[in-house]
Amino acid sequence: GAPNPDCGITPEGKCRDGGVLRDQRLPQAGDLVITEIMANPDAAPDASGEWFELYVARDIDLNQLQIGKNAPEVQQQLPGGDCLAVSAGSYVVFAASSDPAANGHLPRVDFPLDFTLTNSGGGLFVGFADQVLDAVTYPAATAGASTMLDQGSLDAAANDDPAAWCTTVAGTTYGDGDRGTPGQANPACP
Repeated sequence: GAPNPDCGITPEGKCRDGGVLRDQRLPQAGDLVITEIMANPDAAPDASGEWFELYVARDIDLNQLQIGKNAPEVQQQLPGGDCLAVSAGSYVVFAASSDPAANGHLPRVDFPLDFTLTNSGGGLFVGFADQVLDAVTYPAATAGASTMLDQGSLDAAANDDPAAWCTTVAGTTYGDGDRGTPGQANPACP
């Protein structure tokens, strides 16, 4: 007889790429690096203007990526189903709002951020299958300026060093005037 029709269920470890089922390119430690955190925007309210950025070191799929403030407490998980492919060398932005008028006119938003960041400093992690891929602790946030990783520390181990982080330098702005480089490489810390 004829093959059974596709029932639309995506098996674990697979994702749909243009409607075709394929193996998911699973993220591993070192594949994602937390590079920038906007915990205290000034051009938009915290509830709609917060965001963070990841650097992608290898071609992977972000399906089922876990995110939270304090590992292992997962506060958000990306969906399965269609492949959420990201390319090596790219930057991915997670933001509280995808509406430019509400988020301070971020240049782009790749994925939603479903929880709030802490203005007084805190933690942030990304993981997969209950394994932490990268985790950072960031200091108290300066109003209207992101906390960024120095461009020379683009590594999931190097970003553990508090000295590798700084407040985004003056003159480095986006959208409505907050300081940061969402979706782009960071400049060097002073």
